[in-house]
Amino acid sequence: MLPSEYKQKLEEFRKHIFALPTTELKYHLFLLLAAIEPINTPQTRDILVLSIDLTAQCKDFLNPRQRADELQEQIELVNIKYGRLVKLIDKYNSSFVLYPHLLTIGSALLAITLGLFFAILGGITGVVQGIINQQNPLKYFALGTFVGLCLGGAIGNRTPEYLLEEPLFRKLKLVLDGLNLNLNQLTSSRKTIHDYLNEVLEDLLVNYFDNDKEKLNHFLNSPASYTAGSHPAEFVSEHLRGYVGQHALIAVKIADKPPFALEFAISPSDLTRELTQPISRQTTGRKIAEMMALHRQMQETHACTLHYMTNHMKPGETDCLAYVLRLTDGVNEPRPPIKRFYQQNSIGNFLSFFISHLSAFSEKEEQSMGARPASGQTG
Repeated sequence: MLPSEYKQKLEEFRKHIFALPTTELKYHLFLLLAAIEPINTPQTRDILVLSIDLTAQCKDFLNPRQRADELQEQIELVNIKYGRLVKLIDKYNSSFVLYPHLLTIGSALLAITLGLFFAILGGITGVVQGIINQQNPLKYFALGTFVGLCLGGAIGNRTPEYLLEEPLFRKLKLVLDGLNLNLNQLTSSRKTIHDYLNEVLEDLLVNYFDNDKEKLNHFLNSPASYTAGSHPAEFVSEHLRGYVGQHALIAVKIADKPPFALEFAISPSDLTRELTQPISRQTTGRKIAEMMALHRQMQETHACTLHYMTNHMKPGETDCLAYVLRLTDGVNEPRPPIKRFYQQNSIGNFLSFFISHLSAFSEKEEQSMGARPASGQTG
């Protein structure tokens, strides 16, 4: 296939993604597009064809005007087409055949080893910082040990994949994991995005527009804005600001009510604090409502709990910034150019180096996909 033909086919895939209704699936499909876009080979061409087929099937599956029997048929077809994509990628991925057990064992051993090493290093660093800041050194020791254990384990768990897997298939593996999880959630849930949207509209009507439907409709059909940005992440303590990157979020203000955040967080962010990396965007009130609905849906599937963080969270891949990108992708809004690590101290820069190099997609690749920025963007 000529480069021009491949580019045309990629654009067809992009249009199919944009044509989907509000859904997190767009985020994973944009990752898939970004993974295969720069590589025109027989393998990626085959993957592209099946990806378009799967995306078109997802649009039919997400159609809200279906009978129960039709929906069940669509679920079966989605599962079949997703299974074909998985088999094709597995067929081309030699490391999947040769190294699965080696990767699992190596990742576990290295995670334990580096986790203990970084825990010791973090504990020592914590004691030193506590003494310098004239604070309780035992408290800083506990914080340093905990953070070192978590980050060392994360680095160790991903290093074997970085060393043994081809870059393309590391990306495709991340995509398939995300698609599988999201499709399972969508096919097993009794609530659709339209149910969540109706809940949001009812909430807006009662709590923001005093049960005045005319005011609500005016908001939905008028220009509105939101601000994507970040705060210095604290993780488990405010003493960690500057060490563990940025916490990304979307701030929304409606009518004369206090602003609120759409975010992946244990507790709501303090929006009286000034945002770093603020990006303000103009959209419509309906887009804001759709984003709120997707946030509600994802709070049931991606709630920031200890269980979710232990089993699914990966800094640089599945984290607070990825959550924000899921929201913007889901409603066809441009991705905000937020950095995970911004104005960090030396320890933060050290962590940034490892996390950025061990992530399947680079920051530049992440920002290159999705919708294009509109003229309403300000920074």
